[in-house]
Amino acid sequence: RARKKRSSGAAGKAKKRALEKTEYMSAVEAQSGMYEEAQLVRQLEMLEDLMEREQVIGRTHLARVRTCNAYGMVVDVMVTDTSQLTPLKYEFECRDEGMPSNCYVWRSALISWSVFPNALFQDIEDMEDLAKHTLHLVPPGSTFKVYAYQKEDVLLSRDLEGREVHKFLPCLKIARRPYPTLHINAAINTHPASTVPMAELLKRYSTQEELLDFFAQHGAPPSANVGTAPSQRFKYLVVIDFEATCDFAFEPVVDHTTAEILEFPWVVLDTETRKIVHSERIYVRPDNLDGITKYCTALTGISRETCAAPDAIPLTHALAKFDEFVREFLVPQGEGCFCVVTDSRWDISVQLHTEAKRKNITLSPWLKRFVDVKSEFRRIWKWFPFSAKEPPLFVMLQATGLPFVGRHHSGLDDCKTIVQLAQFMLQLDPCSFTRECVEEVDEAYEPFEDPSWSSYMGVAPPDAWICPGCSVFNKPHLQVCQFCKADRDHGDHGKKD
Repeated sequence: RARKKRSSGAAGKAKKRALEKTEYMSAVEAQSGMYEEAQLVRQLEMLEDLMEREQVIGRTHLARVRTCNAYGMVVDVMVTDTSQLTPLKYEFECRDEGMPSNCYVWRSALISWSVFPNALFQDIEDMEDLAKHTLHLVPPGSTFKVYAYQKEDVLLSRDLEGREVHKFLPCLKIARRPYPTLHINAAINTHPASTVPMAELLKRYSTQEELLDFFAQHGAPPSANVGTAPSQRFKYLVVIDFEATCDFAFEPVVDHTTAEILEFPWVVLDTETRKIVHSERIYVRPDNLDGITKYCTALTGISRETCAAPDAIPLTHALAKFDEFVREFLVPQGEGCFCVVTDSRWDISVQLHTEAKRKNITLSPWLKRFVDVKSEFRRIWKWFPFSAKEPPLFVMLQATGLPFVGRHHSGLDDCKTIVQLAQFMLQLDPCSFTRECVEEVDEAYEPFEDPSWSSYMGVAPPDAWICPGCSVFNKPHLQVCQFCKADRDHGDHGKKD
């Protein structure tokens, strides 16, 4: 697999280098033919005026997809003039109806294929195929942020006497934080028929053979716009999203090296019917109840009383209960029929494995591998340059037009939110959630040397402030409490007790 990935990467780079040799002027001519010459002239005049006001180059702008061709993605770019100068007098050609007077539309701008990530070209034979593939997953009407920059390429024109005139045209690339909104077909269904709990199914069938026969015939065929599910796709996705003790204060009670799991939820999704077939939540009693701080309760909704109640159990018992479920309902259908799915590597590689090491807990094989929904999103939407730990959950939901389910940072609700994303991807990409997508836990990985995992907790900076409503610390840049939404009291900074 590693050799195949390296060879695919080399092929992608070669195709990209070939694209870079294509004259930029040819690409401009290819898309500018969509408009009459007078309209194109007005566009160039507007761009020159906005560039003189320093409103284009070195800035991010909102782009809306029009189409794609062999040269790149054709977009309309919304440019906002923040110069406070008198608005430019451009109407029909350069402004949409209802737009503010300081907003202008740069129509049919081209984002050359040469500026897209190499991974986009790995399995593409020619640019026409790439254009079709792009229109399927980033269809017309989709929006995202672009960055305008200056390049040495020039747009050539001639004056009335036939002399060449050199005019610089801004170049575009996808912004580092693109915040896409995908105009995907509304037929994508993330609310299939009602849940059928596995425990209920077991009551209906007297033998394991009868239950397995039910599973073989249960539910509708895969969505027509995907076709037959590939043999390498997992039958079941077991979505897990832990919540753990945390703190954010001048002297935090707990940090990422001592955090303990408080909520152990899982939701099982059938990839063929796209139905939830089981959901369960266990509250875990931590060794240190003081780790359930005010900040932790405000973030997760979990109180000390919840985890001290009789039905809350130690992590070892929670893991045993989860393993019992897996052995009873999933293993009989083949250990390869399911895989754990998470939102990032944190749940399995970081929190579960480091806590298990501290407490000398041996984990089952199915908790040593997982599919990261972020990785799946990046793999499907390769056009956007997300880093290895991106995109955040809210960005994926914004892109797909899906809402949060229930309360964010409730583990069970977040599992159901992740299920929505999985349902969406299953219908769009026949290669999603297959064995090729699995990540193995790296036992040598040292997460505490990686500061990105401590973003939700840690030592509060000196200018952090305490909310007058809920008494929880907030980060300095916030003007409204992230939990109770109370306004900041600027006369009351946090004080060490």
